[in-house]
Amino acid sequence: MKQNFQFQQKQGFQFKDHPQEPALFWCKQAYCQVNRVFCLVCQKEKKHIQHFNEDVHGFHELLKFLSEKSKYPKDLISECQNQFGFTIKSFDKLTSSLSYKFCGLEDIINKLQNYQILQVLDSFVQFDEIRKHTENNIIAYLKKFQKILDDLYNLLELHLIKYQMIEEQITVNQNELQKGLHLFYDLLGISLNIRNKQIEALQIFDKLLLDEPYNIEIMYQKGNSLKKQLNVRFNNLIKQDQSKTCFIALENR
Repeated sequence: MKQNFQFQQKQGFQFKDHPQEPALFWCKQAYCQVNRVFCLVCQKEKKHIQHFNEDVHGFHELLKFLSEKSKYPKDLISECQNQFGFTIKSFDKLTSSLSYKFCGLEDIINKLQNYQILQVLDSFVQFDEIRKHTENNIIAYLKKFQKILDDLYNLLELHLIKYQMIEEQITVNQNELQKGLHLFYDLLGISLNIRNKQIEALQIFDKLLLDEPYNIEIMYQKGNSLKKQLNVRFNNLIKQDQSKTCFIALENR
């Protein structure tokens, strides 16, 4: 009871329609499109009315439900992993046997006995049928199987799970991501600098300095880019001046 009370007190469920009302109910109907956790006002508005008696429970039961349900997926995942392991073993046995039956004969074909050559001939005469069967019943199925896995992954939005990390860990991960992005852009800017793409490099360093205006390394790299850019401009001016001098000299001849 104490754990349930702490859970209820901790969760600040707020609703767009009734932000001041506390959460009192939750719904376990899988296909329900209404807010799954709701308040007394929602109940008076007859939300979840069609399945209220069967699928709606008090908020104090939610923690127990989540704790119990969290145990079940392990069995399903273990069953999937075990079956996939058995499938892989059968697949490896089939492919290794096919390889042994049909591959590598070019090196020993001249050394085979007559009865062995007849066996090889029978095997390769049948190969086109084996290939069609493999393409239709194994490769096509594997492609379909892969699509089923990818579709289920996207349907369940498994790339968007947030509840497995506490807020502190999310903050740490975001900070680490930001550091990684800064390092990436820093290295990208240096790479552009090395390839004499100073304009693009300066854009990168300016972007980084917006977030870290006192970062000495970024300042140094920006200064290096500016120096190279000025050197390029200076060399271009010298070349232009030399060209004009040559042109004037030719005209005076």
